[in-house]
Amino acid sequence: MRMSAHGSRNPLVSVLVPAYNAQRTIGLALLSMQRQSLGELEIVVVDDGSTDETATIVTAMAARDPRILLVSQRNTGIVGALNTGLQHCRARFVARMDADDYSLPWRLARQVALLEASPEVGVCGCAILPLHEPWLRPGLPQRMPTHVAGIRTRLLFNPPVMHPTVVFRRALVDVAEFYPAGHPHAEDYALWSRLAHRTTLTNDRRLGLLYRRTAQAVSNRHVRVQRETAARIRRTNLAHLLGEEFAAANAAPHEELIAREGTDTAGVTAYVERLAAAPGIDPAVVADHWFGYCLARARAGDRDAARRYAVPRGLANFVRRVALEAICRTVHA
Repeated sequence: MRMSAHGSRNPLVSVLVPAYNAQRTIGLALLSMQRQSLGELEIVVVDDGSTDETATIVTAMAARDPRILLVSQRNTGIVGALNTGLQHCRARFVARMDADDYSLPWRLARQVALLEASPEVGVCGCAILPLHEPWLRPGLPQRMPTHVAGIRTRLLFNPPVMHPTVVFRRALVDVAEFYPAGHPHAEDYALWSRLAHRTTLTNDRRLGLLYRRTAQAVSNRHVRVQRETAARIRRTNLAHLLGEEFAAANAAPHEELIAREGTDTAGVTAYVERLAAAPGIDPAVVADHWFGYCLARARAGDRDAARRYAVPRGLANFVRRVALEAICRTVHA
């Protein structure tokens, strides 16, 4: 393992950036951190055995900015790179960003201010604007829940904070095994699920990160393994929040709701109504997933998707139903 020179001052935030063959994007990613309005930071880049010019680019930038630390190691994958990087993070807060993303200048200042104002909060994410390659076509902003019920409900479906957007308290490293093995390609989901029992998670709903979506993303390259791992985590979260009996009885429709495919549409419809009425559940989060399921079914040719959407009480939205009806008419025209 090799390290570059490093500034000696005491930073407020350590920015952890794992990088593997990121020569095309790493310079812009680091530039976005250099331009943060919060200047009390260090940037820890873990070069995870890159075979391109990633290390050369980071070394050149570190020579001009002592806040940048380059840690080079043999390739171990993202979990190994993150755990290595955490060992070099010295600040009270640790921020995450991927080597192909871009943080807006106010991102860290806003998230740190939220954490400092709320001692009970240990992890804070933010909203993203996805950019779809190859032309970096912008999608719609994606925002995550901010309150406890929304976070807990989101844990039943997928991570309640987006991994490249988080800022978390460095002290949490002492009480939790960060980025554990055994959860391939869903290590962040496992981490947030564990930490949700120990601290409060939240999100800044304001836009803070431009998130590049590529065909080489882990979620695209390892879909099957990621789905299997996430399903195990969801099953544990469902049992923890609503009880083992509920989880055992509803595991199949829950996964069908998330997969947005399958044949038991009546079973999924009944399950959605039970889930939305369960204690501790945020119906708004369930409503979003229910619309996503019905939208996928409509596009797949389900003539009754719009009608079925309105069945669970209190979850239907007029505009969304109109959109579903239009899709159903278009598909069957």
